[in-house]
Amino acid sequence: MKIEELQQHLAKVFTYKEMGEEKIPVFSDDYLFAKDGTIEKTMYETISNVQRKSDLTFEFSYQVMDKVLDILSDLSDWNDDDELREAIFGRVPIYNNELAEIYASNSWVVDEAMKELGPGEDSVKNAAYGWYKAISDMAYSLKNKLDELIEE
Repeated sequence: MKIEELQQHLAKVFTYKEMGEEKIPVFSDDYLFAKDGTIEKTMYETISNVQRKSDLTFEFSYQVMDKVLDILSDLSDWNDDDELREAIFGRVPIYNNELAEIYASNSWVVDEAMKELGPGEDSVKNAAYGWYKAISDMAYSLKNKLDELIEE
C-alpha cells in the first residue's frame, strides 16, 4: 500500500458519536465490522492493538488516538521525524480543563513524562508533558506498525 492510500484510510478510521453534549471518537462501522483480509480489518486490528498496549484508560486512549490519526493522516513527509514531533506538539491541548483530564485516570503518564523531560514549573505544564508523551508514544508506535504495510 502506498503512503497516500494509508493516510486516506487513517482519516476515515474514526467517526464521532454524540454522548450528551460532547462528541467522542469511535471506530467507523467500515473498519469495526470489516471482513478478514481487508485493509480496513488490518487497520482496525493494528490501531486497536496499539491502543491496548498503551496502557491508557479506554476513553483516554480514544482521545489520544484521535489526535494521532489526524497527525499521521496529515503528514506531508511520512519519514520526517521533525515534522512528526512538531505535529505532536501542536496537538497537545492548550486549555487547562482539557489538560487536567490526564490526571483523572492516567496520572502515571505525567509521572513518566516528568522522568523523561524533567518536571515543569507547575501541574499544568506537567499535564502538557504527559499529553505530549501519550500522543508521542502512541504516534510512534502506530507509525512503526503501519510502516510494515507500506510498499515503496
